[in-house]
Amino acid sequence: MKHVLIIGSGLIGLSTAYSLKQRGVPDITIIDSGPGPHGASVVNAGWITTAHSDPVGVPGMTKQALKWMLKSDSPLYIKPAINDPEFMLWLFKFWRSLNEKSFNHATDAMVALNEKTFPLFDEYEASGVKFEMHKEGLIMAFLSGQNLEAGLKNMERYVKYGFPMPKVYWGKEVQGLEPALSSNVNGVFHIEEERHLRPDTLTSGLIEWLGERGVTFANNNTVVGFDINGGSVRAVEATGGRYEADAFVIAAGAYSGRIAKQAGKGLPIQAGKGYKIDYHNPPTRLTHPLSLHEPRMAVTPMGGFTRFAGTMELSGINTIVRQERVRALSNGGRQFLRDWPEEIPTATVDSGLRPMTPDGMPIIGAMPKLHNLTVSTGHQMLGLGLAPASGDALAELIVTGKTPAVLEPFSPNRF
Repeated sequence: MKHVLIIGSGLIGLSTAYSLKQRGVPDITIIDSGPGPHGASVVNAGWITTAHSDPVGVPGMTKQALKWMLKSDSPLYIKPAINDPEFMLWLFKFWRSLNEKSFNHATDAMVALNEKTFPLFDEYEASGVKFEMHKEGLIMAFLSGQNLEAGLKNMERYVKYGFPMPKVYWGKEVQGLEPALSSNVNGVFHIEEERHLRPDTLTSGLIEWLGERGVTFANNNTVVGFDINGGSVRAVEATGGRYEADAFVIAAGAYSGRIAKQAGKGLPIQAGKGYKIDYHNPPTRLTHPLSLHEPRMAVTPMGGFTRFAGTMELSGINTIVRQERVRALSNGGRQFLRDWPEEIPTATVDSGLRPMTPDGMPIIGAMPKLHNLTVSTGHQMLGLGLAPASGDALAELIVTGKTPAVLEPFSPNRF
């Protein structure tokens, strides 16, 4: 394998390029329609959570989702699109997946993929990729004791995979573990093994590492078609020209479905929009990343600033920032944190599109009928954590021509 072309310069594309380089692929080109990594690759909570490998859809969520779905400031907002049959079909398939069998199948597959997550991040550091990573674990915080008990019940699912049950803190013990939490918090549990990082340092670190090893970046370059002949892709046609290669990878996040359709295979990818607010010089310093249960959001210390991130908005592929959803993040954070300001630093507000599949599982593998075209997308809210393992397994497939067992559940052929 001499030359691989990757469509998408986000975390999935960069991680795939890293693993291809580690396997000795001499020439790699990465093209992207934007100026570089953007969207969900940098607008995320920065969590590396092997003990949270759940799909977005969980059994029994239908009733709660119906309460939320039409409220534009709720944790889950769905903007109806009855004139969009693809979107409505996706929603129907998503609803069909909200059962125990589908949930267990997806969790089994993603836990297996996650087994190499921590070792691969450690390998990134050891090989010279420069990024900011922390190992303080993750605190799950609850206003309601009943909700905490339900959260612990969910954690019991992971005991069978070898994860220990987290330590629980109640009442005044909470501030002893994390002083930034307010007295509104009834209890928390601490998952000590988890990590977090600052995502923009990971993308910039990978770009620097890859650039030093001869990887070519062709940004602001939109794919307009594929040159296909005899069951293989000969070239990608883009606004910046024609790009020939031996193998091709679609890793364009929420846009991957549209690009795959140009190669003759539609993929059921919808965009799950998330939001973030960065508070520079925060009034209260955090020592741990936090999962705030009731508002379904994340709070992460990232060097000199604190990030609020979360929400799930299904409204199509767009970059519209809905201010009511931004305010919901701000209000949720103030419920849990001491002395937090009401003022929102609007200059730091942004959104990103997570690529979502109806069964809550990524799509990783060889595209049908095209032996040299692969895809890696659909990582929902787990893209940062799953990126190194996804890239490693896909690189093995590209270089050897054999699908690793860990990728079999994620095959594009299931759609």
